[in-house]
Amino acid sequence: MKNKQKSIKHKKKAFTLIELLAVIIILGVLAIIAIPSVSKYINDSRKISYISSSKSIADGVMNLAHSSDFDMSDVNTTYYVPAKYIKTENGLKTPYGEFTEAYVGVICNGKTHTYYWVSRDSSGIGVKDITPVNKLDIDNIEENINENEITNTIKTTGIGRRTVIKVLNQTGEWDTYSVSDVTNNALENGNKKVDIVYPSGKTKQTVSRGNIVKVGNEEFYVIKRDGDDLILLARYNLKVGSIYDYTTKLVKVGEYTKSDPGYGMQSSEATGYNVRKAGFKGGVYFSKTNYWVNDGLDYPREVFDDRCNLKKYVDYYQDNINLVVKEIRLLKESEAVEMGCNLETRSCSGAPSYMRNITYWLGTANSDYSVKAIVALGTLITNNGYNDNSIGIRPVIVI
Repeated sequence: MKNKQKSIKHKKKAFTLIELLAVIIILGVLAIIAIPSVSKYINDSRKISYISSSKSIADGVMNLAHSSDFDMSDVNTTYYVPAKYIKTENGLKTPYGEFTEAYVGVICNGKTHTYYWVSRDSSGIGVKDITPVNKLDIDNIEENINENEITNTIKTTGIGRRTVIKVLNQTGEWDTYSVSDVTNNALENGNKKVDIVYPSGKTKQTVSRGNIVKVGNEEFYVIKRDGDDLILLARYNLKVGSIYDYTTKLVKVGEYTKSDPGYGMQSSEATGYNVRKAGFKGGVYFSKTNYWVNDGLDYPREVFDDRCNLKKYVDYYQDNINLVVKEIRLLKESEAVEMGCNLETRSCSGAPSYMRNITYWLGTANSDYSVKAIVALGTLITNNGYNDNSIGIRPVIVI
């Protein structure tokens, strides 16, 4: 009996192979779940530290702006102070490297100053868009900023459209730049120049979708970037074509002529066909001869060609804005889809409001030889060129 009890006392139960595998799998799943969270936490912490260092430097510039050593009182000037002029506890280090291009932008509003930040460190991480210091957060941090991009930006950006830029140099003197010379990226057409003005704090390289860019006196929405090119959609339709009343039925009540002020240029008056309005203005038929429908030829999907009735108005527009651009045309169907239009539901409700606030032709056609248009309030319609729907012209330019 004693031997039996002794054998029972020393008997142990070991883990089976299946149990060990189960434990390993569970640990693996937990690691898969935890690692991204930990990684995000670490990355966000670094970004928070980056912003904290930036704000600390900006605080130093605030003191500098109120000292008698540097005059920053001109309300028409943007002042840029390099970070290296400011001493902080952490020096000029970031969690990723060291600040190589970092500036505090200062503008005077009379009695008060407003401060902005833009930077790049040795690893190419920083704040590329000139941003108010009090609005800096981790979402402003970008990667892969090109070397010298920040320096070029500050030399060409007058905050709040100020026309003078001053950058504090190594000797403590101000280097002065004229915004009219460098910021507007004036495009030349022979001996003529058309100024391009970007939003405050933006350049051609930093504007984003939906920003308004002013080309001469004409305004455009940024809809896409294609490499170094910007694709811009006119803010309004062109003031061309016939004027209709749609109260009970389509009735032509007038027509824009070259004697009308602003003829052939963008106009908020030229809304195009609108199903929820009593009338509409600036209606242009797709083709005088309805060639897309009647001759039945297999034309390319791009319908914006010399045989199209719309092209002459767009050509007129280009001639009168005195601008040589890489391309001027109508919005492509594919671009409308990229912006949120749905070909299956025939709706543009998913597109930005500025895409659907007026009615205008697109520059593409389907295999059924019909042409599409975006109608105000978000409908995507198909038109074959000979019915009553005269629609506006909203050019696209590529710069």
